[in-house]
Amino acid sequence: SRYAEPAGSHTTDAHYQLDLSYTHDFPFGSRYNLQLRGDIFNALDNQTGSNIQNSFNIAGYGEPRDYFAPRRFQLMVRFMF
Repeated sequence: SRYAEPAGSHTTDAHYQLDLSYTHDFPFGSRYNLQLRGDIFNALDNQTGSNIQNSFNIAGYGEPRDYFAPRRFQLMVRFMF
């Protein structure tokens, strides 16, 4: 199967991903600060396939076996003194 077809004849779709982050500080007193941070990873929820099945004698030949992670959120609170 190694030389069954020309190199590069099977390619995956292009993968793009948009990650966003927002941070806001809330100062109180003269020495303290409360910081809130929110992150969104893969905001467009692009789940492109990867790790293509390359063995022609196994079911799913040419199909992706893995996908990029779906959209996810993260929140953080930090107290600084």
